Amino acid sequence: MTTMMKRFVGVAGVSLAMLLGGCVTAQKTPAPASSVSTSVDVPVAEATVSVPASPAIDTSVGALVPQGDVDAAREAGAAVYVSPRGDGSGVVIDVAAGLPAQAEADVRAVAGGIPVDVMSFGQQNLDRAANARAMEDAGVGAFIVIRAPQFEQGKAVSAQYVVLTHGAIAGAKEAIAANPNTIRDSAAEAIAAKQALIDANPGAPIIDTSS
Repeated sequence: MTTMMKRFVGVAGVSLAMLLGGCVTAQKTPAPASSVSTSVDVPVAEATVSVPASPAIDTSVGALVPQGDVDAAREAGAAVYVSPRGDGSGVVIDVAAGLPAQAEADVRAVAGGIPVDVMSFGQQNLDRAANARAMEDAGVGAFIVIRAPQFEQGKAVSAQYVVLTHGAIAGAKEAIAANPNTIRDSAAEAIAAKQALIDANPGAPIIDTSS
């Protein structure tokens, strides 16, 4: 083998050994220059949420007021009558015009005349109390003539007459305290026993449910 061939074989053998042994030295690549990060604050507009305005409540006389708006209507200055036998909605009334028709209908819806027993009389009084509260809340009132029964063994044996005050009746508490017993033998006499209070409240009608 010539000297040149020996050199070629020697170089090739060394190169193969270096590849198989993984001892190849590569030329280092210069690291890239570090990048400079520049942050810019961009103002972001705040999102605004548009809330639709609540519809105005109709407070004109005769307007129907949904149950959820009754308090707001009253706070706005409207007089609202809510029937205790309804769904909780009300109607705007004119207090100066007197008792609304619905209030009188509620009074007359309570069983009149002489109750058959104590239980019936108790239910009548519960219904009357509900009517009285409804009138009070609306700012109106009325005088209600009823039978005042006497009971024996739970059954009514006799019934006189008395005038009840319902709702907003000026001076009612004082008048009742001064004259608590106004039960009389007839409707006319019972009305006469409350006449001074009736005269002091000319806008409150007398509703006779005694028969």
